[in-house]
Amino acid sequence: MRLDPIRDLHVHSTYSDGAMTVDEIVEVAARKGYSVGLADHASPEDKIVHDAHLLAYLDALERYPVYRSVELDIELRADLSASTLAKLDYVIAGIHFLTVDRVQYFFWDPLALIPDPEEMVEQYIATAAAAMAERQMHIFAHPTLLPMTVRPENGHLWTPDRIQRLVAAGVANKVAFEISGHWLVPSEEFLLEGLRQGATFSLGSDGHGPDSMCDLAYPLAMIRKLGIGQDRLFEPKRAGG
Repeated sequence: MRLDPIRDLHVHSTYSDGAMTVDEIVEVAARKGYSVGLADHASPEDKIVHDAHLLAYLDALERYPVYRSVELDIELRADLSASTLAKLDYVIAGIHFLTVDRVQYFFWDPLALIPDPEEMVEQYIATAAAAMAERQMHIFAHPTLLPMTVRPENGHLWTPDRIQRLVAAGVANKVAFEISGHWLVPSEEFLLEGLRQGATFSLGSDGHGPDSMCDLAYPLAMIRKLGIGQDRLFEPKRAGG
């Protein structure tokens, strides 16, 4: 299956926790022949926290041939108004922190002890579904990615029923599921269920540095294997265009 254009809609620059400037990212994307979307982090723990930060970010990206987005954290919410978010070309949101039984877990904490992974996944689905229904979101980032300490159990924890429910939430709310080049999620089983339900998808490297920037090997392999066509991919539209 050939895509034209190929869009990497999830990369991070030095405007958040990325190691590359926008100029460097644009150069990598041009070399590969990809369109690229900047989606720097926006949360209370990042550089984009308030409307003024986001407006400055938009102004800084205006001179580049890139789509303009941010990656929101679903649980740690930045203080961004709906009207300012609407100035973006699209909005990505993902789960990086999750509270279960009043304990908040950070997904990249290598020491996080998850007492009940099954309950964690159920809370993940409930949190994602609520966010899809309530918030401005076009793309759900790295779907099914769990905390580091339980990722080896991903195949066991993401049962067909749980996959079906998460996909259904995205379809009902017209939210695309990202196929992540860096995290190698979601699984083939998830993507097949997405195709069955009529879901849409996006491609994202989640690139933060030269080793991962615009690396779409996994998403493109899934596209080819499953025959996902351009008509099933999220198409960003320039805000105000």
